[in-house]
Amino acid sequence: VTLFETWYNTIDDTRSSESCLLPTPLYQTPFQSISKVLSVFYPCKTPLLSFPNTSLVLNSNIPPHSLLINDSKYLHNLIHNNPSIYNGKIYSLLSIESLDSHPVLHVTHNFYFNMISSCEPLKHELQQSTSIHEFTLRNSVLKNSSDRCDGINRKEWILSHGIGRCAAVGVSTLLVYKDRDSYRVVLSKRTNRTATDPNTVHVIPSFMVESFDEMNSNQVDVESQILREFCEEIFGVEEYDVNCGRQYEEYVDDLNGFCEMKRVQRMMETKEGGVFLRYLGVAVDVRTFRP
Repeated sequence: VTLFETWYNTIDDTRSSESCLLPTPLYQTPFQSISKVLSVFYPCKTPLLSFPNTSLVLNSNIPPHSLLINDSKYLHNLIHNNPSIYNGKIYSLLSIESLDSHPVLHVTHNFYFNMISSCEPLKHELQQSTSIHEFTLRNSVLKNSSDRCDGINRKEWILSHGIGRCAAVGVSTLLVYKDRDSYRVVLSKRTNRTATDPNTVHVIPSFMVESFDEMNSNQVDVESQILREFCEEIFGVEEYDVNCGRQYEEYVDDLNGFCEMKRVQRMMETKEGGVFLRYLGVAVDVRTFRP
């Protein structure tokens, strides 16, 4: 990731950034005390209780960005090694802007395989390169953005706009609970069958925001998807299968009747035990250029 920092610092950033929230680098500090940038963070100036529907706005009338990166060979190899993955409907980033002191994602409809063929190769390039001169894919995104970033510096533009790729939107939830006099977080190890980042550790619930029932709405109910994933990943509730022949609304109705789901919803509504969701902001992964 040090190579990314070197490349990122070579980009001309003399233009104003006043039209967007200023991003902040997030660092990982291993035991060797070597800090590496993992993502760039667009924070809420004040952390928001719950996840406002205005924070993820669907612009279904706007087509997704054209794919400047489209590695079909990478995609085919991944499908061959993971035959269970499917081309689900997701949301890809159009732009990030500020609204009432918190970041807002403007998105449009897209498909999972477009994300795989355009964003995962960026990560692979970063892992395989020994010099910034080998950043062919990143430079193609940067070159295409140069003529479009009116009033915004190029450093911010390539992260806050989904230009040239299917920058699919994901959610990472840091699940924190109190155990006597200390706080603990819940982590999970991804299996070797996971299509992306196998055998790594991640926070849960973590997932890609999926498009099920918002075709006629310009807002995406992220909070309900967080609760759904919470039940699936913590309590082992069976995941929704688009090929099962059942409507998503039926699945949600069944899930809402699940005792643990009802308990969590009640505790959030009544603030019982201090249970709440807090929206902290948007992080863009520098490996994949995805929020």
